[in-house]
Amino acid sequence: MGDSSGKNEYKFTLMKSGLHPEEFKESLRCKVKKLLESFKIKEKKTLTTTVNEVTKEVCLRVNKTNPYTLDLRCTSTTSYIGEKILESPNDTPRRKVKSTSGRQGTTRADKAWKKQYHSEQHTLFSLPFVRGKLFCQSPQIILKHNKKGYLFEESGRELTANEFSCAIDQITVDLGKELSILRRGMQDTNYSNKWKVRLNSISTSCKKILMRRLALDWAVDNDLMDITSYEIWRDHVKVVITFAALWVVVRTMVDRLAEGWGPDPQLSGTGNKAIIPVLFLVMVLGIEVSLRALFHR
Repeated sequence: MGDSSGKNEYKFTLMKSGLHPEEFKESLRCKVKKLLESFKIKEKKTLTTTVNEVTKEVCLRVNKTNPYTLDLRCTSTTSYIGEKILESPNDTPRRKVKSTSGRQGTTRADKAWKKQYHSEQHTLFSLPFVRGKLFCQSPQIILKHNKKGYLFEESGRELTANEFSCAIDQITVDLGKELSILRRGMQDTNYSNKWKVRLNSISTSCKKILMRRLALDWAVDNDLMDITSYEIWRDHVKVVITFAALWVVVRTMVDRLAEGWGPDPQLSGTGNKAIIPVLFLVMVLGIEVSLRALFHR
């Protein structure tokens, strides 16, 4: 609405960097619930437990009074040091960026993290299972040849953040459907081994992507009162929660397979397949009996 009074607009800023762990957890819980709402998942509390575990494993929290120090109550710091994203418990994403800025021969930390998570996205999208799922959604989706982990249409148009998230979400939904057929006491070694190979690779990539995206979040201020800055922040958060939701479903499947869960034949569509050989045998025996009766007349 235009201001015809000629008076100055007294603008203000609302700065936001990374998500607080509680914000992350609630957003992730809501996302997972929405993705899996059409499936009858046994023991849904397991998903809640996994959401909590993922939050603790990757979320950072910077002290309000000093953005150059971390709240060490977050246990994820050890993982960030192990991944060489941070140097020590006293390090923070903002401090790391500042210490690597302007140093000849050194890539600034935020630029390095961005390059690393794009490379890991390429690794994830190149996995045969994931790549197959992407192409099943749309044969027009291809991987960018420079290995930056973007998704493109065949025409060369890069997918928007929303389209990108939707493509990943569909993989999560497909895995959620597979998760919904698992039941206790139905362990199938061949099934379990096949899925563990797929899931472990996806899990590794999701964790690496999330940690570097979240580190970048805490290193950069976004003014939510500026529309451009807000949209960049919103899109980044959308993608972060999308990868986190995929990781939650993958980890839940891995845990259940480790506990001896397996596919319920009645739900997996294999139940009727077992009947086919039996029916065939009955049919053959019936023909044999009929032929014997015919030749003994």
